Amino acid sequence: MSVWRMPARCAYRVALLAFVVGGLRGVLEYAWRDHVREFQAGDPAPWSERGLAIAQRATVEAVGIGALAFLIAVLAVCLLPLERWIGPRGARPDPGRALAASCVRMTAAFGLLIAFGAWLAREALPFLPLQQVLAFDALALAGGWLLYALFEALARRLPGRACEDPLARALAAALALSLFLHVAWRSVSVGERGALQWSIALLCAPAALVVARIGMGRLGAGLPPLLEWWERAPRVPRLLRGALLGLLLVCAALTLARFDLGSNARPAPTPAEVAAEVLPPRAAVLAGVPAQAPNVLFITVDTLRADVLSCHGYGRPTSPCIDALAAEGTRCADALSAAAWTKPATGTLLTGLYPSRHGALYHGSRLHTPKDGSTLAEVFQRAGYVTAGFVTNPNIKAIFDFNRGFDRWYDAVAEDTLTLSALRDSWFGRIVHEFTRYQFNWKYANDIDSLNARILPWLDANRERRFFLYLHYIDPHEPYAPPAEYEARFRQAHGFPLFNERKRLVGRDLYDAEVRYSDDGLARLFEHLRSLGLYENTLIVLTSDHGEEFFEHGTLGHGFNLYQEVVHVPLILRGPGVAAGRVLSETIATRDLPATLLDLVGLGITELGDGKSFAGALRASPTAPPAGPFFLESEFGQDEHDIRSFVFSGIRDGSLKLVLTERDAYRPVGAGGRQELYDLATDPLERHDLMHDPLVRARIEKLVQALQTHAQFLQEHGLRDVPTLLLSPEIRANMKALGYL
Repeated sequence: MSVWRMPARCAYRVALLAFVVGGLRGVLEYAWRDHVREFQAGDPAPWSERGLAIAQRATVEAVGIGALAFLIAVLAVCLLPLERWIGPRGARPDPGRALAASCVRMTAAFGLLIAFGAWLAREALPFLPLQQVLAFDALALAGGWLLYALFEALARRLPGRACEDPLARALAAALALSLFLHVAWRSVSVGERGALQWSIALLCAPAALVVARIGMGRLGAGLPPLLEWWERAPRVPRLLRGALLGLLLVCAALTLARFDLGSNARPAPTPAEVAAEVLPPRAAVLAGVPAQAPNVLFITVDTLRADVLSCHGYGRPTSPCIDALAAEGTRCADALSAAAWTKPATGTLLTGLYPSRHGALYHGSRLHTPKDGSTLAEVFQRAGYVTAGFVTNPNIKAIFDFNRGFDRWYDAVAEDTLTLSALRDSWFGRIVHEFTRYQFNWKYANDIDSLNARILPWLDANRERRFFLYLHYIDPHEPYAPPAEYEARFRQAHGFPLFNERKRLVGRDLYDAEVRYSDDGLARLFEHLRSLGLYENTLIVLTSDHGEEFFEHGTLGHGFNLYQEVVHVPLILRGPGVAAGRVLSETIATRDLPATLLDLVGLGITELGDGKSFAGALRASPTAPPAGPFFLESEFGQDEHDIRSFVFSGIRDGSLKLVLTERDAYRPVGAGGRQELYDLATDPLERHDLMHDPLVRARIEKLVQALQTHAQFLQEHGLRDVPTLLLSPEIRANMKALGYL
């Protein structure tokens, strides 16, 4: 048989095996999961959907891993001439064994790339363009093959039993080197990195050589009989192989019929759809609604930290439109979000309730209100407003009841698909992710321009009606993928930083570009309002659910702490009843925003949920906003198996900020938790923990008592399933040991 026929036969056999294993894994996984796609809720997915997902999963594994096997075999054939260089001089190995040995080395090099190289590249060189990622993969694959070849050549030269079989040499070298690379990696990457751990790592190289040389002798003697037995062993019946191939073809046909990588992103609405957006006028149920009450446009830009805006002093041109909005209205310089990630923070924005009171605490949680309570949209609806929400973050979809009170709720330009789910869950999809860093993620097709394509026709259709419109844009959220022109505009020359420094510098450039892209999208929205004659009589509020950390305190992202870069959000109000050109310096909690909007439009409502209006502070003759203390809480899960990986409670009173960390997956805190206290007036970057400062002991005791009282209130009147650590014996003992209780 020609060596060039081997890749096809190898791919065929591997594909059938991957089809069987992938299908079985799909059956087992989808049998216990209620839903196949991301962010589904309600009744479990029917078996028709699960069956199609299993078919796609098995097909993806078969085609994908079969193609990888073909590629590895082709590369092995191309490298076959180097077998003479690796083996003993003058040796003429059996062509079949030599080809098998070349396949072993290439497979080992591929495994090394997946296990270590791709992870190292992702950590050391994040935010590379796809072309550079693929170039790195090619170089790393070649380097891995060369590493195994050199290691095999060195091991073969050690004294020991002679081994002329190239397959035995390749297997022994690959197994030994892979094992000791794993041991070395674990010794320096898990736990402490002391002298013992580094010594173990350094000793792995000579130990691997010795083990490989011994293995060559053993396999050289034992492998030929084993291969002879394999040649005589019964083969899989041709009928069974044919049946598997037929089933694979059926699954492939089903997959092709429903293959969708996000092409279900919805286009701009047709004229008929625009006409359907027209909602009839509604009579006000609430008494005393002013005849000329303004429209309300409530905008949340996801993951927008306050200090990235030029109006907050940032030096880069990220926000000309938002800056102009701030100049026309009032900017709150010290706005405080209720939580560190989207679902609990947005739940508070739409209800005025603390996160534990509205219950949207975790992935999959639904939005609630206390008995006889209302959401902000429900109040506007009763006041005769047409209500609509257009959102792009899947955590706040209608399936989680965030559409309460909205006549129109549009929560995705693109939806998750079974194909994307199959790719995310499959081994092949994970390999592709490691090679390309591409996430099979549908959420980020929902950019500001795509959402505006739905919002602007809605405004056209309802221009004659008084409306409450909630918009939630997601563009600054990671993964940071701004359009090319914005990426080029904000790209800076940073030299060649690596690891976290590269994430901080290059990631911030991309983030800033996303912010400017969002700002330009807002400019188009506001210009459309002007063209419709709606801008002047529309109360506009712009804020964010949370910010983003760029290693100010050791992490990238949000949900992992309650530091200012995550909970300090922009808050700008502009329109009827709001003074122009003012900066409000007092601390404002986003919990108070719903009541403030109802107050500003003249509904006579000054409280909603747990929030109180600060409208008086926004008017021409300002009064003081509600005084503190202000409470924070956030619970975030790393995955569906641990929804409370990060659990925090906090209190802000004046410039003092106390945070209790109950759980932190990145920095374990122990049974008593971790307490931190910062004075933001003198330490705005939160670098100096004052928790053990005797000069502020009395104030700490007051803050702790207030936080415990608040925790008791949340436990008694909220929806917490788990008591907060503030009520536990461990934290009380810890605080008593510090002298605060």
